[in-house]
Amino acid sequence: MKVVRILAAVGIAFLLTLMTAFGQFSFDENGNGFGPSGPISGFMSTDPYSGVLTLTYTLPFGATSGDVILIDAETSEISDVLRFGGNHLWFFSDPGDEDMADVGLPQAIEPNNAGPFPETGVEGGFRDFVWAPAPGSNQPGDPGFAVTYQFISDVPEPSTVMLLGLSLAGWLAVIRRKN
Repeated sequence: MKVVRILAAVGIAFLLTLMTAFGQFSFDENGNGFGPSGPISGFMSTDPYSGVLTLTYTLPFGATSGDVILIDAETSEISDVLRFGGNHLWFFSDPGDEDMADVGLPQAIEPNNAGPFPETGVEGGFRDFVWAPAPGSNQPGDPGFAVTYQFISDVPEPSTVMLLGLSLAGWLAVIRRKN
């Protein structure tokens, strides 16, 4: 019985260490997420706070509810709202492109919101923001252990011709390697 308790304690400590060491997540406006255990697919669902249908990610843990508010560094206008609630993340972005999150901006959850924070990067190019709530702070997205979220918006879409060219180059490299 004592051995089982020791093994259970070691197992829990190991899991917490893994979660702390590898608590890195990345999400974009097009439903592409990635975490320590691999891809996290986004889907459309209704945010229960605003009633708006928007891009949603399911987190592998519960997190403190609230909003992280991002602004465009050039205009100082709100550009994105990242809403945490339970084990969900809802991604809202101002309309413009045809990204899944481009549904408009909801009213912020009061009183638990963080920001506004400027996104880095240039309009029309790669833009991102990194959020790392302090463990136990009850800031939006805080699961009680160390975690880092990277939010990517305004990723330039590669052209079909460029993708076709890369595929062809890869195919030719494989053929050349076999010969």
